[in-house]
Amino acid sequence: MNNSRSLMWYFKCLVVILSLVLGFSVNTLYAEDYQFKTQWGGSGTGNGKFDSPSGVAVDSAGNVYVVDSENNLIQKFDSNGAFKSQWGGSGTGNGKFNAPVALAVDSTGNVYVSDVGNHIIQKFDSNGVFKSQFGGSGTGNGKFNVAYGVAADSAGNVYVVDTGNNLIQKFDSNGVFKSQWGGSGTGNGKFAMPFGAAVSSAGNVYVADSQNGLIQKFDSNGVFKSQWGGGKDNVSLSAPSGVAVDSAGNVYVADALNNLIQLFDSNGVFKTNWGGDGAGNGKFAMPYSVAVDSSGNVYVADTFNNLIQKFVPSYTLAATAIDTSYNKNASYFGTKSGGVVAVTVTGGTYYIQRYTNGKALMAYYNGYMYWYDGAKWNASTIIWKTDADFAKAHAKIDEIYNKYPSYFGTKSGGVATETTSFGGVYYIQRYENGTALIAYYNGSMYWFDGTTWNSSTLTWRTPDFDMASAKIDEIYFKYPSYFGIKSGGVVTGKSSNGGPYYIQRFTNGTAIMAYYNRYMYWYDGTKWVSSIVTWK
Repeated sequence: MNNSRSLMWYFKCLVVILSLVLGFSVNTLYAEDYQFKTQWGGSGTGNGKFDSPSGVAVDSAGNVYVVDSENNLIQKFDSNGAFKSQWGGSGTGNGKFNAPVALAVDSTGNVYVSDVGNHIIQKFDSNGVFKSQFGGSGTGNGKFNVAYGVAADSAGNVYVVDTGNNLIQKFDSNGVFKSQWGGSGTGNGKFAMPFGAAVSSAGNVYVADSQNGLIQKFDSNGVFKSQWGGGKDNVSLSAPSGVAVDSAGNVYVADALNNLIQLFDSNGVFKTNWGGDGAGNGKFAMPYSVAVDSSGNVYVADTFNNLIQKFVPSYTLAATAIDTSYNKNASYFGTKSGGVVAVTVTGGTYYIQRYTNGKALMAYYNGYMYWYDGAKWNASTIIWKTDADFAKAHAKIDEIYNKYPSYFGTKSGGVATETTSFGGVYYIQRYENGTALIAYYNGSMYWFDGTTWNSSTLTWRTPDFDMASAKIDEIYFKYPSYFGIKSGGVVTGKSSNGGPYYIQRFTNGTAIMAYYNRYMYWYDGTKWVSSIVTWK
């Protein structure tokens, strides 16, 4: 076994030891404000494959850097996981690694890698070009004993988590030693196997004190400020290994043995967590590192699953889904009334956008959409529609409406969608006189006459329609005083024996119906009267 694999094996042994010391626990999914977006990787040695990815970081351009520990590589991806480049390889020379574990990116794009087996920090540009290194094995200032973490602040300072020496060491961007703090122990500012660190925009340094089960907070000079975890205030962390801070000061903790990402405010007040033990989307097997980008997207190094998993704030997903639906149905919902608000209920969080006409859209954290028609909530198991299906339904509705505008009246809002009880999607156009058209996804059309739904298995327009309309007009023009003026246009339905019929209503309540076999029937106000000739 080579030295690189021995060191990574040592790291895994530390995890096992901590699980015995702290008590291993498997947690199910908790109330969650983040949703799984995507993942990439998988076990292997090729581009985009991993063997124990232990560190993840994001630069200001959204590039994602991954420490592929046992492959002795740094791999670079875009924010969606598309592979861009890699560098490193096993060795002791400049740019080579011996079990790298963590990395950090500074504000100018420099990448600092904690090369554990070589006991050094290596510095690269964003393309992997080697720039410098510092450290070495030892216990004195600027020397390391298994440095498992590294962080950088906006001023160019670099903070190294010197795990074996239970210290945080601070350097300038060129590796010149500046200060250190910590030491072995359980009191404030003391550490027991610290693994990770992060620095906020305000200069606060957060340290994952793994064996003590704590997050400790310091100023940039190492002055202790606060700590949380250890079961205090119902916050339990089991071998916290990675930590990240977003632009608002929220602190994300990779709670390794609980297989969770836990989110706190800058003072350690718990906000939410997500994950749980497993191999599926959103589940973890020892998440060792966490990073967050400027948009609030969270990236997790899911070490034993050999994956990087990306999560998006539920609010962002909900707002995007709501806007997508709103932009296609703007006239129906009216103008927005305020922004999207989040409401937490038992079992989850939903997000509501209100509109001036009283309509609203609600997106559950699982991405399902619901809309309010002014009286009740209507469910849709898709996010309202696919562009292709919606366009097709919209065109069919308009095709029919344009032939019978006087019957349906003016449109009331835009086309909206729902799902049927049997799983299909239908599309509704409402009109001011209370009539509506629904187009099923399979293209069949249905219309509402104000009382009942009338079905048509064809899409309303066949050669028979033209013939029927012509026959109706032919008769009407011979007896206009009898029938009165037309009430709307010709509409079609389906008779009990399966054939289509065509109706023209008139203001005096009479109507003419033309069967597809061209026979004509008329209503005298009391009963239907048949004629086997065409009235002539």
